[in-house]
Amino acid sequence: MVSQLNWWDDKNKALELAVSLRGNAQSVLSDLSHEQRRNYHDLVTALASRFEPDNQSELYRLEMKHRQRKRGESLNELAQEVKRLTNKAYPAAPVGVREQLARDCFLDALNDPEMEWAVHQGKPKSMDDAAHLALEFESFRSGRKVKLGVRPHTIRMQDTEPGGTSFDTNSGPRVGEASEVGKLLKDISGRLNALEKTGARASSQQSNYQIDNNTRRLAHQRRGKCHYCRQEGHWKNECPLRDKKGASSVSRNDLNSHRGNNTADSTSYHCQGNVN
Repeated sequence: MVSQLNWWDDKNKALELAVSLRGNAQSVLSDLSHEQRRNYHDLVTALASRFEPDNQSELYRLEMKHRQRKRGESLNELAQEVKRLTNKAYPAAPVGVREQLARDCFLDALNDPEMEWAVHQGKPKSMDDAAHLALEFESFRSGRKVKLGVRPHTIRMQDTEPGGTSFDTNSGPRVGEASEVGKLLKDISGRLNALEKTGARASSQQSNYQIDNNTRRLAHQRRGKCHYCRQEGHWKNECPLRDKKGASSVSRNDLNSHRGNNTADSTSYHCQGNVN
């Protein structure tokens, strides 16, 4: 348009193009002869072969085939990238054909069956229509999940690195899954309460059992009669006249004297009872 506005011929267009080149594009001039630098068609051909070789379209088609939505990539960014790849992969195709190819590539790149089906149901005729339907569906689904108190639906997105693994972002339970989780938590809580009650009863029974044992032991000690010293209130193994090893801690005479006193006291008691 600038050349038409200024009424440039091919020689002037070649000169203006040559002086506007920068970086790697400027190095192309060193490979051209003096006459080719002033020939507009030769200069355009040299630049095209340097930056857009004929076999480059095959690489763009392969990239279109494996294009997936990247992590954190918006739908608008994905649509623009698909358009760029389509124009590079099919530069000579009509505009209508490129629109259909871009639309199909966009649907495959979503990697979301629900969104892909919703966009397909809208019957988009162009790439822009498909992107618009996808944005509407994503907004509706996000709003609905927030309203129901459930995290957004899982969307599998491809890593930015080639050959990288897929990521699951915004993953969370569905409504049905949340209900099942609630029932499971309620059941676990009930079982824990039952275990706590059972433990409390067992602890109470053990405490009562220990009290009963102590009571029986004391009563048994009171009713017991030592076969060593002939006194009541304790047993032979608890006799204070014996040491821990069972040996006598007093002399035999003292023991007989002790037993005799006990016998005399007992006889006196019985005699007095008979006299009375």
